[in-house]
Amino acid sequence: MPPPVDVPVPAYARLLISLRSNASKAGVVDHFAMLGVHWSAYQSLIDEAWARERFFASEEHYPATLSPADAKNREDVEEALDAAYRVLREPSSRRSYRDSVVDRMNLQSAVGLYWDKGDTGVMRSDLEAAVDFLQRVLELDPNHKGARAKLKQVESALK
Repeated sequence: MPPPVDVPVPAYARLLISLRSNASKAGVVDHFAMLGVHWSAYQSLIDEAWARERFFASEEHYPATLSPADAKNREDVEEALDAAYRVLREPSSRRSYRDSVVDRMNLQSAVGLYWDKGDTGVMRSDLEAAVDFLQRVLELDPNHKGARAKLKQVESALK
């Protein structure tokens, strides 16, 4: 099967490998894994991941001569990506889903870890990393004492 004219062969090969890999994930119902994000991912990471994965799964990236099996895989991947995004795009359904797949102990441990990493980012003047970790704290614990205030401070320092 020849690659599309406008996509170099190595890129086309990477697309097929990615498609086949995502097709194998599509049968497993782990919406975070389907989008390629950690279960602590917050809204903008989920939106970006869905857009990126959906872009590369779209029909326009593949030739009309795609094998029937690969064409079916591509459709399955699109459906699985959309199903994952439907669950994860809303904070309340994302929280409910996360609670069903991650035990409470891991959630609590992650909050403490991300809080510490946010502090470390501030101390090292790595403010982008601090923002990421503080957003993860708030994603996992929206009522965390101090995380919202610290995030505002860090974001204002970035401006």
